[in-house]
Amino acid sequence: MAALPGKFTAVAESAGITSTQISSSDHFYNRDSQANHQTTPQWGANADGSHHGRVTQAVIEHVLDTYMPISYSNAEAMVKLADQWRPDLVLHTPWDYTGPLVATMLGIPRVSHSWGVALPRELEALEAQAIEPLLQKWGIQGGLQEAKHHIDICPPSLQYDEVPTMTRHMQYIPFNGSSPLEPWLLEAPKRKRVCVSIGSVPIENGHAHLLESVIIALSRMDVEGVVLTGGVQVNLEHQPANVKLIKNNIPLSYVLPSCDFVIHHGGSGSTMTSSVLGLPQLAIPQMCDQFRHAERTAEAKVGITLTNKTPHPDEVYQAATQLISDEVYRTNARKMRIENLQQPKPEHFVSLLESLTQR
Repeated sequence: MAALPGKFTAVAESAGITSTQISSSDHFYNRDSQANHQTTPQWGANADGSHHGRVTQAVIEHVLDTYMPISYSNAEAMVKLADQWRPDLVLHTPWDYTGPLVATMLGIPRVSHSWGVALPRELEALEAQAIEPLLQKWGIQGGLQEAKHHIDICPPSLQYDEVPTMTRHMQYIPFNGSSPLEPWLLEAPKRKRVCVSIGSVPIENGHAHLLESVIIALSRMDVEGVVLTGGVQVNLEHQPANVKLIKNNIPLSYVLPSCDFVIHHGGSGSTMTSSVLGLPQLAIPQMCDQFRHAERTAEAKVGITLTNKTPHPDEVYQAATQLISDEVYRTNARKMRIENLQQPKPEHFVSLLESLTQR
């Protein structure tokens, strides 16, 4: 059973997973209302000055400022659920601390399941310090118990070398929700198709200016642009004829198979889905782990990263043109697709999880 906040129960149920709601609202989307919320510093402000240092600091700040308070908010509901349901195993994401809390309290095994590139090692000591008051509240001494395994769904050549111990690689199979199939997706594109995806997580200044810059750049190219707006209102004086704005929620995995390349924000879903479908990527990260995904996309040479959060249309045009013309990105993207297909499939891990419940 999946224990989730807010609207994520519906997402789990659409995938056929039994779920229960542990909080009445989605704390991520309402984090300004949290009593223990602190203003996030400008990304990378406390870093060592290098690009990688700023990327690392962005993740650290976001985890401690957003995901740690979420765990504090959900802890009591999770402990109550665990006491009632008495699970035999806890499977959790790296940024959830209530799963490890429950596993430690009940003395049951836990397994961590990634959702993208690994978290920076520099975060470990800060996590332990931040979680200590919560552990004291529940009478836990000596910290959280170690995970038995870490399941990594990121293709190895895209991953950092900072994966946890006991890591097992698993094939990533895209699932971005479900919806009726749009008729135009059944028609073959008449020219190169590019998908623009900005995910569903809001950012401070919105995505409108980013989308407008990208759309202007695409209007100058001989491509068909498919822009998944995520509900963002785009204000352009003239709508380019070669760009289609999709306002309803179409799963990314429905659109990408017909595309030649992708422009996205560096989110884990966009990055992983694009990578395992063998598509070159232009990443324009906005916050948090998006900088990490974008950094690895560029380093693995499966795409290009723009570090300006709202790049000028000329920058987008130049990068997108390079992505199309330089075959190295497509070659490496295809190799990554094959690499992912060579990883063990999810069903391979069923017996592993079952073995952990034998006690």
